[in-house]
Amino acid sequence: MGKYVLKRILIMIPTLLVVIFIIFALINIMPGDPGRIMLGQDAAQEDVDAINAMLRMDKPLVVRYILYIWDALHLDFGISLLTRQPVFSDLFAKIPITFILALGGTVTSVLIGVPLGVISAVKEHTLLDSSLSVISLLIAAIPSFWMSIMMILLFSATLHLLPSSGIGTPLHYVMPILSLCLGNAAYYQRMTRSAMQETLRQEYIKTARAKGASSARTIVVHALRNALMMVVTQMTLSFTAMMGGSMLTETIFGLPGVGATILQAINMKDIPMIMASTIFVTLTLMTGLLLVDIVNAFLDPRVRARYK
Repeated sequence: MGKYVLKRILIMIPTLLVVIFIIFALINIMPGDPGRIMLGQDAAQEDVDAINAMLRMDKPLVVRYILYIWDALHLDFGISLLTRQPVFSDLFAKIPITFILALGGTVTSVLIGVPLGVISAVKEHTLLDSSLSVISLLIAAIPSFWMSIMMILLFSATLHLLPSSGIGTPLHYVMPILSLCLGNAAYYQRMTRSAMQETLRQEYIKTARAKGASSARTIVVHALRNALMMVVTQMTLSFTAMMGGSMLTETIFGLPGVGATILQAINMKDIPMIMASTIFVTLTLMTGLLLVDIVNAFLDPRVRARYK
């Protein structure tokens, strides 16, 4: 198991290095110089030269790449041109807000979607199953930004129950979490239903019932535990994807999270922040994939056997 984890970690390192090099290559082939792009055409030439010097644009691409890697190993990702603060501290200060959204959205979607999926599988081909499936498809088809706007109009502008934007109280997170979780809950409902239907047809389920196991025990202990393997994998991927920043949700609800920071950096052409945020998102997604592989290796003895 340890060899498997080590191999997966070693694969992550060259992947991250390639991503950083691609960023540098894209900046290098952009028409014009980054300083002029970030400051605009009316900026003084000395200000443009200062930005280019900070980005080391006077050095060859490979040299800039090596120097950036060296600085990154010392947690130095440069200075944000927008806030004039180190991008490392500026970006990571937003993580708690995004973490709350990601955790709340993931947990809530599972708590809603999985039980409905189990009910659909148990009540297969009934009116209840058909109704849940149709509702799930309708919710999954609704764009998240439109659902967010409708929530603001209903719960904030009309009913005055929830704040429409900002942070400060737990109520500020209710609508953002709901907008994130509803689409995922619909996906978990369909995925759980499919996994449960397949599991309930297995021979060991029939054997458990033949031995006198109650219907509830058969569903929860035997069928659901195996069907949840797919759900756990998807949960990990969904959480890590949300940790990369939910740009639309954070922007619509005025939450200063990672996604809103990345979008602001793109709009303001803050290249140091764009580079650092791209690295952060890539590393977050790779960490999520690593966790999924570790969980699968832990659950599947065949994977562990290859690295003994």
